[in-house]
Amino acid sequence: MVSSVKLQMRGGGQVPADLQGLVAVTPGQPLSARAVRRSIERLFSTGRFSDVIARGDESPEGLVVTFELAPVIRIARIDVTGARALGKDEILTAARLQVGSEFWPERLDEARAALLAAYARRGWNRAEISTTVQPSGDQVVVKLNIHEGEPTRVSALRFEGSPGFPGAGSPPPSGSGWATSSTAPGSTRGPRRSAPSTATRGTPGRGSAHRECRWRGPAR
Repeated sequence: MVSSVKLQMRGGGQVPADLQGLVAVTPGQPLSARAVRRSIERLFSTGRFSDVIARGDESPEGLVVTFELAPVIRIARIDVTGARALGKDEILTAARLQVGSEFWPERLDEARAALLAAYARRGWNRAEISTTVQPSGDQVVVKLNIHEGEPTRVSALRFEGSPGFPGAGSPPPSGSGWATSSTAPGSTRGPRRSAPSTATRGTPGRGSAHRECRWRGPAR
């Protein structure tokens, strides 16, 4: 038999008076699992709690049912330091953080990974990001400290492989030694002049060229 029903805030604090009417568990009645479940659903539906736990404790008078309420923690402010390549709005969009939105610890890991990916797309592959949270009542202040480092730069471009032939439908370069001809159906044509041998880099006389693309970050 339920002797009493209590609501308490996790971490302390005043319980809003309007919540008591959402509890379907009634003192003086046998405990009903359906009533407990309905009470939890109603409390969650207010949008004010991130967790609701119901527990029962035996007492000389009967069963004491307590609903423990964990209030939703929201982001009160977001501080960004050290950013130059990206503006604050770009950073918050990439991190998916917004003032007034609900906060949970995993959001920081998600924000950090998303920001590193955003910087990498811009060519800043050495960026480092640290995050901290400062509690402020039932809100938090999120701090993003960004060390961008130096952007990744192209130090050299070299090409290797066959220089190839002009693309289909492209006119031959002037003075290149290429010969073209048009032949009507049934007619014959003489031999075509071949391109002179070239050697850009590689084995002399084989017409090969050397291609290489090298990326190098800043010297440390």
